[in-house]
Amino acid sequence: MFDSIEKLNDNKPYFRTRAEQTVENELSKASEVIISTPYVVPHDGQFHVIDRLREQGSDVTLLTNSSASNDSGFIPAYYEKHRQTLLNKGVNIYEYRDTAKNKDHYFHVDTYYHNKTLIIDNKLTFIGSSNFDPRSDFLNIEFGLFVHSEEFAKQVEAYLLSEKDQLFWSVSHNEQGDTEWQSGDEVRTKNPNYSSWNKLPDSIFRKMNGEFEL
Repeated sequence: MFDSIEKLNDNKPYFRTRAEQTVENELSKASEVIISTPYVVPHDGQFHVIDRLREQGSDVTLLTNSSASNDSGFIPAYYEKHRQTLLNKGVNIYEYRDTAKNKDHYFHVDTYYHNKTLIIDNKLTFIGSSNFDPRSDFLNIEFGLFVHSEEFAKQVEAYLLSEKDQLFWSVSHNEQGDTEWQSGDEVRTKNPNYSSWNKLPDSIFRKMNGEFEL
């Protein structure tokens, strides 16, 4: 599936619209959906597809960067508020550790997460260039591939999740309602490896109201 070249002239979300229409039937009866994206910044501040999935009882898992592992200096500033929204919706969130080492990045000391895929019920898989952000929706020319194959879907899921206990922080609310990050036996109650020095520019970026320009 390819984007429309008309996006360069009118900045309309052709690719996202086409992708959602392509999986409309599968999403309407999905029991499990895995979303993998390096950036999570909805263009209108809403998660319409995720809302619909949760309302129909679908289990939704999100794999993305942690604030510390993100290669964008702007995304963490805006993702912070969306993390809480997604947790409140019942989304299972896994954030990539900034010190993660896996088969792809074994030579890195620090690394970041950049897998872009969607898996529906271990049957339909999307792999492409688009992110969950306004730039992909309105500026970039995107493309992607849909694969209808249980075997392929299971292989992709295994690739993404087989080492999740070592590579990701599982993010949730604890009994007190506070955000908690857990990886193996390690538990954090503050955003892992993200100091006050990191948070300072975030507050400045938020005041710039540039979320929908990302």
